[in-house]
Amino acid sequence: MNIYNEPLVPRWLYLFVAWDSNWYINLAHFYTFEPLVQGTLFPGYPILIKLLAVVIGNYWIAAIALSNVLGFALLPVFQATAERYMTKGEALGGTLIMGSFPYVFVYTTVAYSESLFLLSVLATWYLYLEDKLHLASLSAVLATFTKAYGILIVLPLLLDLLVHRRWKKIPLALVPAFLVASFVFLFKSQAILRRMILEINTATWQVSHVGTGYFYVRDFVLPIFSQDRPVIMFDYWHAFALTLIVFIGCAAIYVAKTDWRLGAYSIALYIVIILFGFINGLIRYLSFIFPMWLNFRTKNPLILSPLILLFYVHSLILWQQFLLSPLPL
Repeated sequence: MNIYNEPLVPRWLYLFVAWDSNWYINLAHFYTFEPLVQGTLFPGYPILIKLLAVVIGNYWIAAIALSNVLGFALLPVFQATAERYMTKGEALGGTLIMGSFPYVFVYTTVAYSESLFLLSVLATWYLYLEDKLHLASLSAVLATFTKAYGILIVLPLLLDLLVHRRWKKIPLALVPAFLVASFVFLFKSQAILRRMILEINTATWQVSHVGTGYFYVRDFVLPIFSQDRPVIMFDYWHAFALTLIVFIGCAAIYVAKTDWRLGAYSIALYIVIILFGFINGLIRYLSFIFPMWLNFRTKNPLILSPLILLFYVHSLILWQQFLLSPLPL
């Protein structure tokens, strides 16, 4: 996490930064990276870090502050969204479950882009439900420029507009796609694209086959049906991931019972993530498919209290592993 081989000051910053945090900070500084992988561009979080760092004078504190502030801000947005599908008490229970889930809790606290991504996609859908398509479109732009697959939040908007034949509104919903396509076209031959290669976990199948370079479909599914691909033996963390992939997939599909539009979004995002995400990073990405948390409807404190306590304990374990693990989580 050191820049120019100098330690971070103050030292408590090391509690909130590891692994890809350094990429975000370097991009905020507009340093140039060697294009080691063919990745996708995510300039949203680094740009916000840059803007806040100009005010407070410290890139690391800016990154941590953004993640935490946005992490808290997304909770009432999820609550307001959930209240469109259930009672306030049930929505509060779902908010507590989602917010305390270890991967959500940790990665909306450390210096990562997950807070910005989750807040922007939540805001997009909530604003659309409030019939504020202009603001929803702007929020979708932010989601797209935070993570490449943020563009998928446009899908439920388009489906609803098509079903209700609101033809004149469709171009507005497609603004994020137009902007991203224009951005890539304009800068395709510029060094800025290489500087915006961020998270290795959402790169492509061209990444190394060694260690963390395993992909769910490429290395575990396809070898079952093809003799041309070697069978990859999974490590212990891969075994847990393979199990959770099934459960989260079921949750993503079950969303359609609550809202068919969000069901389509959840399934599409789920497929994209398991196709292009590293096996040991899948659970983090899958945890941020926000509609699946709408499946949890309870306001019973006898259920919520032990569940949240269990989540909190495991959040501390995950946080420690995030900081000290020799492999990215």
